[in-house]
Amino acid sequence: MNHLTNLQKAIGAQHLDALLLHDRQSKRYVGALPGSGVYVVVTPTQAVQIHDGRYRAEAADTQGFTNIEVPQGSYLPQLIDFLTSQQSRRIGLVSSGFSIKEFQTLAAQNWTLSLADDLIMEQRMRKDEAEIAAVAAACAMTDKIFTQLLPHIRPGISEQTLNAWLHFYTLQAGATGMAFDPIIASGPRGAFPHGRPSERILQENELITIDFGIVLADYQSDMTRTLSIGKPPAELAAVHAAVLDAQQTAIAALKPGMQGREVDAIARGVLTAAGYGDCFTHGLG
Repeated sequence: MNHLTNLQKAIGAQHLDALLLHDRQSKRYVGALPGSGVYVVVTPTQAVQIHDGRYRAEAADTQGFTNIEVPQGSYLPQLIDFLTSQQSRRIGLVSSGFSIKEFQTLAAQNWTLSLADDLIMEQRMRKDEAEIAAVAAACAMTDKIFTQLLPHIRPGISEQTLNAWLHFYTLQAGATGMAFDPIIASGPRGAFPHGRPSERILQENELITIDFGIVLADYQSDMTRTLSIGKPPAELAAVHAAVLDAQQTAIAALKPGMQGREVDAIARGVLTAAGYGDCFTHGLG
Protein backbone atom coordinates (compact mmCIF):
# COMPACT_ATOMS: atom_id res chain seq x y z
CA MET A 1 0.00 0.00 0.00
CA ASN A 2 2.38 2.70 -1.23
CA HIS A 3 -0.21 5.43 -1.11
CA LEU A 4 2.29 8.27 -0.84
CA THR A 5 4.10 7.32 -4.04
CA ASN A 6 0.83 6.93 -5.93
CA LEU A 7 -0.37 10.30 -4.71
CA GLN A 8 2.87 11.95 -5.78
CA LYS A 9 2.40 10.56 -9.28
CA ALA A 10 -1.14 11.90 -9.36
CA ILE A 11 0.05 15.33 -8.21
CA GLY A 12 2.57 15.39 -11.04
CA ALA A 13 -0.05 14.30 -13.55
CA GLN A 14 -2.26 17.21 -12.44
CA HIS A 15 0.68 19.61 -12.92
CA LEU A 16 0.54 20.69 -9.28
CA ASP A 17 3.64 21.83 -7.44
CA ALA A 18 2.27 20.73 -4.08
CA LEU A 19 -0.75 19.30 -2.27
CA LEU A 20 -1.66 20.42 1.26
CA LEU A 21 -3.24 18.01 3.76
CA HIS A 22 -4.49 18.56 7.29
CA ASP A 23 -7.46 16.22 7.80
CA ARG A 24 -6.80 13.12 9.87
CA GLN A 25 -7.98 10.63 7.23
CA SER A 26 -5.78 11.97 4.43
CA LYS A 27 -2.73 12.14 6.67
CA ARG A 28 -3.21 8.57 7.82
CA TYR A 29 -3.69 7.48 4.22
CA VAL A 30 -0.26 8.75 3.15
CA GLY A 31 1.46 7.49 6.31
CA ALA A 32 1.86 10.85 8.04
CA LEU A 33 1.10 11.63 11.67
CA PRO A 34 -2.64 12.27 12.12
CA GLY A 35 -2.42 14.76 15.00
CA SER A 36 -4.06 18.18 14.80
CA GLY A 37 -0.67 19.90 15.15
CA VAL A 38 0.65 18.33 11.94
CA TYR A 39 0.35 19.88 8.48
CA VAL A 40 1.51 17.89 5.45
CA VAL A 41 2.90 19.10 2.14
CA VAL A 42 3.23 16.53 -0.65
CA THR A 43 5.04 17.39 -3.88
CA PRO A 44 5.87 15.14 -6.84
CA THR A 45 9.31 14.49 -5.31
CA GLN A 46 9.05 14.96 -1.56
CA ALA A 47 6.76 14.83 1.47
CA VAL A 48 7.04 17.14 4.47
CA GLN A 49 5.46 17.15 7.91
CA ILE A 50 5.26 20.54 9.62
CA HIS A 51 4.63 19.91 13.30
CA ASP A 52 5.19 21.28 16.77
CA GLY A 53 7.42 19.81 19.46
CA ARG A 54 4.78 17.47 20.85
CA TYR A 55 5.27 15.22 17.84
CA ARG A 56 9.08 15.21 17.83
CA ALA A 57 9.53 11.59 18.91
CA GLU A 58 6.76 10.21 16.68
CA ALA A 59 7.93 12.22 13.69
CA ALA A 60 11.43 10.77 13.96
CA ASP A 61 9.93 7.30 13.43
CA THR A 62 7.79 8.28 10.41
CA GLN A 63 9.08 6.88 7.14
CA GLY A 64 9.23 8.87 3.91
CA PHE A 65 8.77 12.36 5.38
CA THR A 66 11.04 15.31 6.00
CA ASN A 67 10.15 16.89 9.33
CA ILE A 68 10.05 20.60 10.08
CA GLU A 69 9.46 21.40 13.75
CA VAL A 70 7.86 24.77 14.47
CA PRO A 71 6.55 26.60 17.54
CA GLN A 72 3.01 25.60 18.40
CA GLY A 73 0.53 27.74 16.47
CA SER A 74 2.92 28.88 13.74
CA TYR A 75 2.15 26.10 11.27
CA LEU A 76 0.72 28.21 8.45
CA PRO A 77 3.52 30.81 8.29
CA GLN A 78 6.08 28.01 8.19
CA LEU A 79 4.08 26.17 5.55
CA ILE A 80 3.98 29.33 3.43
CA ASP A 81 7.72 29.88 3.92
CA PHE A 82 8.46 26.31 2.82
CA LEU A 83 6.35 26.57 -0.33
CA THR A 84 7.90 29.94 -1.14
CA SER A 85 11.39 28.50 -0.75
CA GLN A 86 10.45 25.74 -3.20
CA GLN A 87 9.13 28.32 -5.68
CA SER A 88 5.79 26.55 -5.69
CA ARG A 89 3.07 28.23 -7.71
CA ARG A 90 0.28 25.72 -8.39
CA ILE A 91 -1.02 24.50 -5.04
CA GLY A 92 -3.79 21.99 -4.41
CA LEU A 93 -5.58 21.82 -1.07
CA VAL A 94 -7.76 19.10 0.43
CA SER A 95 -10.45 21.21 2.09
CA SER A 96 -11.26 18.88 5.00
CA GLY A 97 -9.22 19.96 8.01
CA PHE A 98 -8.57 23.53 6.89
CA SER A 99 -10.62 26.37 8.33
CA ILE A 100 -12.09 29.15 6.19
CA LYS A 101 -9.60 31.55 7.78
CA GLU A 102 -6.69 29.30 6.84
CA PHE A 103 -7.98 29.01 3.29
CA GLN A 104 -8.24 32.79 3.04
CA THR A 105 -4.66 33.16 4.30
CA LEU A 106 -3.38 30.69 1.73
CA ALA A 107 -5.50 32.17 -1.06
CA ALA A 108 -3.93 35.58 -0.38
CA GLN A 109 -0.50 34.29 -1.42
CA ASN A 110 0.91 34.74 -4.88
CA TRP A 111 -0.16 31.24 -5.93
CA THR A 112 -2.78 29.51 -8.00
CA LEU A 113 -4.69 27.76 -5.20
CA SER A 114 -7.30 25.14 -6.03
CA LEU A 115 -9.38 22.60 -4.14
CA ALA A 116 -8.07 19.10 -4.81
CA ASP A 117 -10.41 16.92 -2.79
CA ASP A 118 -11.19 14.73 -5.79
CA LEU A 119 -7.50 14.04 -6.39
CA ILE A 120 -6.95 12.19 -3.13
CA MET A 121 -10.47 10.73 -3.05
CA GLU A 122 -9.90 9.10 -6.43
CA GLN A 123 -6.76 7.55 -4.99
CA ARG A 124 -8.53 6.36 -1.85
CA MET A 125 -11.48 4.81 -3.68
CA ARG A 126 -9.19 2.37 -5.52
CA LYS A 127 -8.45 -0.41 -3.06
CA ASP A 128 -5.50 -2.74 -3.59
CA GLU A 129 -5.45 -6.34 -2.35
CA ALA A 130 -3.99 -5.42 1.03
CA GLU A 131 -6.70 -2.80 1.58
CA ILE A 132 -9.47 -5.18 0.54
CA ALA A 133 -8.11 -7.69 3.04
CA ALA A 134 -8.06 -5.00 5.74
CA VAL A 135 -11.70 -4.11 5.08
CA ALA A 136 -12.64 -7.81 5.10
CA ALA A 137 -10.87 -8.28 8.44
CA ALA A 138 -12.79 -5.34 9.92
CA CYS A 139 -16.07 -6.81 8.64
CA ALA A 140 -15.25 -10.25 10.04
CA MET A 141 -14.50 -8.72 13.45
CA THR A 142 -17.78 -6.79 13.28
CA ASP A 143 -19.67 -10.05 12.71
CA LYS A 144 -17.98 -11.54 15.78
CA ILE A 145 -18.83 -8.52 17.94
CA PHE A 146 -22.46 -8.60 16.84
CA THR A 147 -22.68 -12.31 17.73
CA GLN A 148 -21.35 -11.49 21.21
CA LEU A 149 -23.94 -8.75 21.59
CA LEU A 150 -26.94 -10.95 20.70
CA PRO A 151 -27.45 -12.55 24.15
CA HIS A 152 -27.79 -9.06 25.67
CA ILE A 153 -30.66 -8.08 23.35
CA ARG A 154 -33.62 -8.97 25.55
CA PRO A 155 -36.59 -7.30 27.25
CA GLY A 156 -35.70 -5.22 30.29
CA ILE A 157 -32.32 -3.94 29.08
CA SER A 158 -31.84 -0.34 27.95
CA GLU A 159 -30.49 0.83 24.61
CA GLN A 160 -27.69 2.63 26.44
CA THR A 161 -26.65 -0.57 28.23
CA LEU A 162 -26.51 -2.36 24.87
CA ASN A 163 -24.32 0.48 23.64
CA ALA A 164 -21.95 -0.05 26.55
CA TRP A 165 -21.66 -3.77 25.78
CA LEU A 166 -21.09 -2.94 22.11
CA HIS A 167 -18.16 -0.65 22.97
CA PHE A 168 -16.74 -3.22 25.38
CA TYR A 169 -16.78 -6.09 22.88
CA THR A 170 -15.34 -3.81 20.19
CA LEU A 171 -12.31 -2.83 22.25
CA GLN A 172 -11.93 -6.35 23.67
CA ALA A 173 -11.74 -7.73 20.12
CA GLY A 174 -8.78 -5.51 19.32
CA ALA A 175 -10.42 -2.70 17.34
CA THR A 176 -9.19 0.82 18.04
CA GLY A 177 -12.70 2.21 18.36
CA MET A 178 -16.07 2.73 16.73
CA ALA A 179 -16.23 3.96 13.14
CA PHE A 180 -19.11 6.28 14.16
CA ASP A 181 -21.53 6.74 17.03
CA PRO A 182 -23.66 3.56 17.04
CA ILE A 183 -27.37 3.63 16.33
CA ILE A 184 -29.48 1.54 18.69
CA ALA A 185 -33.17 2.26 18.22
CA SER A 186 -35.92 0.02 19.60
CA GLY A 187 -39.68 0.01 19.16
CA PRO A 188 -41.05 3.30 17.78
CA ARG A 189 -37.54 4.81 17.89
CA GLY A 190 -36.66 2.51 14.99
CA ALA A 191 -38.23 5.14 12.74
CA PHE A 192 -35.41 7.56 13.61
CA PRO A 193 -32.76 7.40 10.85
CA HIS A 194 -29.99 8.15 13.33
CA GLY A 195 -31.47 7.05 16.63
CA ARG A 196 -28.64 7.29 19.11
CA PRO A 197 -28.95 5.00 22.15
CA SER A 198 -31.35 6.27 24.81
CA GLU A 199 -32.47 5.04 28.21
CA ARG A 200 -35.50 3.39 26.61
CA ILE A 201 -36.04 -0.18 27.88
CA LEU A 202 -36.43 -2.93 25.28
CA GLN A 203 -39.88 -4.52 25.19
CA GLU A 204 -41.19 -7.94 24.17
CA ASN A 205 -42.50 -8.37 20.60
CA GLU A 206 -40.91 -5.29 19.05
CA LEU A 207 -38.13 -4.57 16.58
CA ILE A 208 -34.74 -3.09 17.28
CA THR A 209 -32.30 -1.64 14.76
CA ILE A 210 -28.57 -1.67 15.44
CA ASP A 211 -26.13 0.16 13.16
CA PHE A 212 -22.45 0.22 14.05
CA GLY A 213 -18.99 -0.08 12.61
CA ILE A 214 -15.47 -0.48 13.96
CA VAL A 215 -12.00 0.77 13.11
CA LEU A 216 -9.36 -1.91 12.68
CA ALA A 217 -5.88 -1.03 11.37
CA ASP A 218 -7.28 2.28 10.06
CA TYR A 219 -10.00 0.58 7.99
CA GLN A 220 -13.66 0.64 8.87
CA SER A 221 -16.76 -1.52 8.74
CA ASP A 222 -20.45 -0.67 8.77
CA MET A 223 -23.21 -3.10 9.74
CA THR A 224 -26.96 -2.53 10.09
CA ARG A 225 -29.24 -5.22 11.50
CA THR A 226 -32.92 -5.20 12.44
CA LEU A 227 -34.02 -7.90 14.86
CA SER A 228 -37.24 -8.95 16.49
CA ILE A 229 -37.40 -9.29 20.25
CA GLY A 230 -39.90 -12.09 20.40
CA LYS A 231 -42.65 -12.30 17.75
CA PRO A 232 -43.12 -9.01 15.85
CA PRO A 233 -46.55 -7.61 14.97
CA ALA A 234 -47.81 -8.90 11.59
CA GLU A 235 -47.57 -5.48 9.92
CA LEU A 236 -43.91 -5.03 10.92
CA ALA A 237 -43.10 -8.56 9.77
CA ALA A 238 -44.62 -7.73 6.37
CA VAL A 239 -42.58 -4.53 6.09
CA HIS A 240 -39.41 -6.39 7.00
CA ALA A 241 -40.13 -9.05 4.39
CA ALA A 242 -40.65 -6.39 1.72
CA VAL A 243 -37.38 -4.64 2.59
CA LEU A 244 -35.55 -7.97 2.55
CA ASP A 245 -37.02 -8.78 -0.86
CA ALA A 246 -35.92 -5.40 -2.21
CA GLN A 247 -32.41 -5.88 -0.84
CA GLN A 248 -31.97 -9.39 -2.21
CA THR A 249 -33.44 -8.46 -5.60
CA ALA A 250 -31.02 -5.55 -5.91
CA ILE A 251 -28.04 -7.68 -4.85
CA ALA A 252 -28.93 -10.36 -7.39
CA ALA A 253 -29.00 -7.74 -10.14
CA LEU A 254 -25.55 -6.32 -9.38
CA LYS A 255 -22.95 -6.57 -12.14
CA PRO A 256 -19.86 -4.64 -13.23
CA GLY A 257 -20.62 -1.42 -15.08
CA MET A 258 -23.95 -0.69 -13.39
CA GLN A 259 -24.58 2.75 -12.00
CA GLY A 260 -25.81 3.23 -8.45
CA ARG A 261 -29.05 4.80 -9.70
CA GLU A 262 -29.86 1.63 -11.64
CA VAL A 263 -29.58 -0.57 -8.57
CA ASP A 264 -31.54 1.97 -6.55
CA ALA A 265 -34.36 1.83 -9.12
CA ILE A 266 -34.55 -1.96 -8.84
CA ALA A 267 -34.90 -1.91 -5.06
CA ARG A 268 -37.29 1.03 -5.23
CA GLY A 269 -39.46 -0.84 -7.73
CA VAL A 270 -39.86 -3.81 -5.39
CA LEU A 271 -40.93 -1.61 -2.47
CA THR A 272 -43.26 0.46 -4.63
CA ALA A 273 -44.97 -2.70 -5.85
CA ALA A 274 -45.38 -3.79 -2.22
CA GLY A 275 -47.06 -0.47 -1.39
CA TYR A 276 -44.17 1.10 0.52
CA GLY A 277 -42.69 3.36 -2.17
CA ASP A 278 -43.54 6.55 -0.29
CA CYS A 279 -41.56 5.28 2.71
CA PHE A 280 -38.32 4.90 0.72
CA THR A 281 -37.13 8.47 1.29
CA HIS A 282 -33.37 7.86 1.11
CA GLY A 283 -30.87 6.52 -1.43
CA LEU A 284 -30.01 2.85 -1.66
CA GLY A 285 -27.02 2.06 0.58
